[in-house]
Amino acid sequence: MLKFEGKFKEGQRIRAYDYNPEKMPEGTHVYAEGVIEKVLGAPQYAYQITCDVCTHMKRTGEPMLVPMEIDSNEFDERIMLAEKQPAD
Repeated sequence: MLKFEGKFKEGQRIRAYDYNPEKMPEGTHVYAEGVIEKVLGAPQYAYQITCDVCTHMKRTGEPMLVPMEIDSNEFDERIMLAEKQPAD
């Protein structure tokens, strides 16, 4: 089983970090947030979201895949439930 496989389901709002904030310069948090629209199985094993909050790379409004496990830079809280919807 992959690290984040089965941890989240469609309709839940998640935050996915690109890099471990503990290993970044202080105050640097690179992540995207969005509601899970689809849970993808083989061969991708990812959560499909439309990003509605992004701290880097201007991904807001873009669909993106959040892998359930990555080979490098994996850490325990790379994917977590997000607090709330952004204000419109």
